[in-house]
Amino acid sequence: MEHWSAQIVTRAGDVIDELPRIRAGSLEWNAFAAVQSGGTLEFTRAPSPKIDWITSRIRIMHHADGIDRPMGVYIPAWPKTRRTTALTQASVRLEGPTARLRSQLAHWAQYGAGTVVTDRIAGDLRKLGETAIALTPSGETLRTAMAWEPDKTWGNVTADLLDVIGYGSIWCDQSGWWRAAPYVPPAQRPIRATYGGNPTDNLVRPEYEEEADLADVPNHVLVWTRGDSEHPSLRAEARITDPAHPWHQDRVGLFSRAESVEATSQEVLDAKAGRMLAEGLEFSRYVTWEHPVDGTTLGDRVVLRTHDLDVVITHRKISLGIGAVVESRGRHIYTGGQTWQ
Repeated sequence: MEHWSAQIVTRAGDVIDELPRIRAGSLEWNAFAAVQSGGTLEFTRAPSPKIDWITSRIRIMHHADGIDRPMGVYIPAWPKTRRTTALTQASVRLEGPTARLRSQLAHWAQYGAGTVVTDRIAGDLRKLGETAIALTPSGETLRTAMAWEPDKTWGNVTADLLDVIGYGSIWCDQSGWWRAAPYVPPAQRPIRATYGGNPTDNLVRPEYEEEADLADVPNHVLVWTRGDSEHPSLRAEARITDPAHPWHQDRVGLFSRAESVEATSQEVLDAKAGRMLAEGLEFSRYVTWEHPVDGTTLGDRVVLRTHDLDVVITHRKISLGIGAVVESRGRHIYTGGQTWQ
């Protein structure tokens, strides 16, 4: 039988208490938000008054067909309660652990040339009190010193450092572990699931929605790094060279994007230019579909067989309950030809 459960846990994941049965609620994820996950929970009775809401976190699980799926670990707000003569109802607002990165530095920060970036980020997270850290390690070090003013946040620092070594953004997985890894273009990711009508496909509703924003799609990208007396500036370009491409310069004219960035090496800078060019195309066209709860998550590459679409999941919403319906949104992956698909 399908149901949802929630537990109060420590930052390390140890169970403190079981929460009352969930009456309603919702969860939402956004790959491009500073805090990628959040939601609300509603209970028919108030949680135990002994719970320390300041230091504890909430782990949510989905149970169906003998499979227990973690659906995230969240920082709760103080519960809002409503009492009547018949019963007490409570609701709790949730935010993903990356909300901790909103904390401002409140001091001048500088990391010198030679700093091992992933080690520095892990140290910063421990300074914020986080212990469930599983970053993919890298030997990449800063070419030049980087500095931040006191009004910047730990999120600004982390994003800047990850960008320098060609990593994607930091996130917390469904089990609450902090993650960061080298960025892999969507077209190079394995297909995690196929939605369609075949017996082995994931279930999906037949309807879907599409939208596109074709303004300012680049066909040329130029990026460069600043240099100093010991490290010369680096430069990289990426452009659409296939004359058959729908956004080739001969077809639509020149649309360039230029930006000064940081990078630890020429290889990282080259990959960054290619990423900016590819994402300029991918961000322009989205598709939304609905399906039951399954094992896919943000960043996964999936195929919608019935519509012949290849997409990467960027947004997701779930209304908690029996027969929960997931609304997923993803951007198209360009696979060649005169159109996206």
